[in-house]
Order: sequence, then C-alpha cells, then structure tokens
Amino acid sequence: MLAISITADALFSDSQAYSKAEFKPTPNHLFTSASFYSFLYVFIFTFIMGEGFEQIHFCINHPTVMIDLLVMSVLQVVGQISIYYVIVNFKQHIFPLISTTRKVLTVLLSILIFGHHLNGMQWLSIFMVFGGLAY
Repeated sequence: MLAISITADALFSDSQAYSKAEFKPTPNHLFTSASFYSFLYVFIFTFIMGEGFEQIHFCINHPTVMIDLLVMSVLQVVGQISIYYVIVNFKQHIFPLISTTRKVLTVLLSILIFGHHLNGMQWLSIFMVFGGLAY
C-alpha cells in the first residue's frame, strides 16, 4: 500500500502542476470537487453492494456513533483543506514530500510506541526513505 501511495504521489504531481497553471483552482474548489466525486462513488458503491441500509440501521441502533462520525468528518475536512492549500500555494512536489514524511514518521512512531522489532533490512529501508527525502 505504501509503494502504491508513493508511486501515485510521483505520477500525479505533474498533472497537479498542469491543472494548477491552467485552471487556477482555489483550495475550496478542489475540496468541493473531490468531496463530491468521492461521495458519489461511495454512495453508489455502498448501495449497489447492499450495505447502505445496514449502515443506516447500525447508526439508528447506536446513536452515539454519530458523535464519532461527526468528529472524524470535521478532522477530515480540516486535513483535506490543508492538503489543497499546500497544492494551490506551493509547488506540486511539496505535498508528496509532506505526505511521505508523515507516513514514515507514523511508521517510526508506531515502532517506538508499540515496541515493534525491526530487522536490519527494515531499518535500512527506513533510512533509505529518509535519505531520499533529504536528497
């Protein structure tokens, strides 16, 4: 999953530069467009798979989950607007740098907090990623 994410970050940075120069979108426009198409895709897919009514039934039977969903939604909105702010106001290569750094730091914190054991090749991989970011 990490390899797919990093590859996608690398492949889409030039298309972001083109879109930014050609269409001059605002962070709010990017956020609204991405959210609309994500909602449409998830809504259609959920009901085609027959899980939409189960989810609604679960929320009705467990109303406290709505607080968690609301908090998660607000945090996602703040995160997405931050991402689009970076894309619009900085060069297209900055966001993949920020995103990759965050992913690697998340892995390192998980290793430290939960005491995961890494072998030499795994540590070498982590150092290679940080080396690539520094380069």
